[in-house]
This record gives sequence, structure tokens and C-alpha cells, in this order.
Amino acid sequence: MATPKSFDEWTATLRKRMEKRQRELGLETKQLLESFTVTAWGTVPTYEQILADFPNIVPKASNLSALEQRLARFS
Repeated sequence: MATPKSFDEWTATLRKRMEKRQRELGLETKQLLESFTVTAWGTVPTYEQILADFPNIVPKASNLSALEQRLARFS
């Protein structure tokens, strides 16, 4: 990735990357969403901790029931 020459160029580059990622994930929204993956490296958070750490989570774009089941396997 080329180094952006200005704040506006950085904004445009980041927007393109996030829009591409959202298309790859099948998220059809004009709102930019940041995505995360929970892994078993280090401490595995509880479902409640995830919701507390990400208070603006978008339920429509998140598979929360699958996440809750996956986290339960680690406890």
C-alpha cells in the first residue's frame, strides 16, 4: 500500500479498503463497519465482555448467536 500524501488521501484509501471488506463479508450497508475475529489466543473473552467492549455493535451485521455459541465452547 502506498503511503498517503494527505489526510484526504488516507481517508479515501481507508474507505475503499473497508468497503471492499464489507462486500467480501456480504455486508450491504452504506455505513462503514469495522470487523473483528475472536480467536483462542490469550484470554478468550466472554460474550458479555464482547458486548461491553463493543457497545456500538451492529446486530444486523453481526452473527451474535453463533458468536455466543463459539465462545461457550472455550469456557
